[in-house]
Amino acid sequence: MASPLTAKILPLALTIIIIVLSGCASVSERYPLSMATKDGDKEKVNALLRSGVNANETSLNCVTALMRASIDGKTDIVKALVAAGADVNRKTCEPPPSFPGSIYRQMAPEMSPLMMAADQGHEEVVRALLAAGADREATNRQGLTPLMYAAYAGRTSIAQMLLGAGANVHARMKETKETALNLAAQNGHGAMVKLLLAAGSDVNNKDQFGRTSLHSAAMRGNLDILQILLAAGIDVDVRSTDNGGTALFWASAQESPEVLKTLLLAGANVNTKGTQGWTALMRAAQWGGAGNVQTLLDAGAKIREKNDDGSTALALATKRGHSQIVSLLRNAGATE
Repeated sequence: MASPLTAKILPLALTIIIIVLSGCASVSERYPLSMATKDGDKEKVNALLRSGVNANETSLNCVTALMRASIDGKTDIVKALVAAGADVNRKTCEPPPSFPGSIYRQMAPEMSPLMMAADQGHEEVVRALLAAGADREATNRQGLTPLMYAAYAGRTSIAQMLLGAGANVHARMKETKETALNLAAQNGHGAMVKLLLAAGSDVNNKDQFGRTSLHSAAMRGNLDILQILLAAGIDVDVRSTDNGGTALFWASAQESPEVLKTLLLAGANVNTKGTQGWTALMRAAQWGGAGNVQTLLDAGAKIREKNDDGSTALALATKRGHSQIVSLLRNAGATE
């Protein structure tokens, strides 16, 4: 139920909006090139450009017609706009309020047409933009490059195109310090991971928390990515800075015995402790992964270790009511 104040203000606000809008030109009149691009009307776009309409016409959020064409994959219109002098390196500004399905929901601040095309998987648009001089190293506000957008979305052929154009495979995001490889690994894009590694990406790059792509694959239980990274020589026992965990430590909280076995076969230390004295066995016991617990016990996990709170794996499993794990630990010799 609306408050008395809202009941008074809302009709007034709506009246003002109607008055303002009634005195304004229609959207098509204000942004003819953008609207023709949105509709995919190539003939109208060409006619407008011939009539002298600015190829860099800008609507909300600093969005140009070229951006609209790039995000929608309208290659012919992209080429027409570029030929008419559209700025291939112009970027968006702050996004305005948007509605479901709005083009603005697909944009971030300081995004270029090349980033949009790479993100959406429009190969021919990417090719046209690169040929027109689009900056392959442009970054948005977070530091994402076109290659990172392609990597995150698993657009392998576009990543190949960008790498062929000289895109920097080592570029890192501003705050998170992730590379294209980190993004591809955490999203499970195996072909992309292989491509980036072949291009020389640092397999041991660490994000802001000291985590590598192996941590990401391990915590998500992605065995395929894990095997690719291990084959590339990634450090199996690197510890994150947030909780001191190795990939084995992170994987132990998810019921994924095959992931644990793969890490252990690669030489992971089964008894490494994270911050506060936690081991992989303790995490597996607390989170109820019986398969993980058995795998760790088979690998020689110490059952009497205590964390900084004085809890053993058995105590943690007992507290959580994981009866199967309690039995496994007791059968292995664990006592209160």
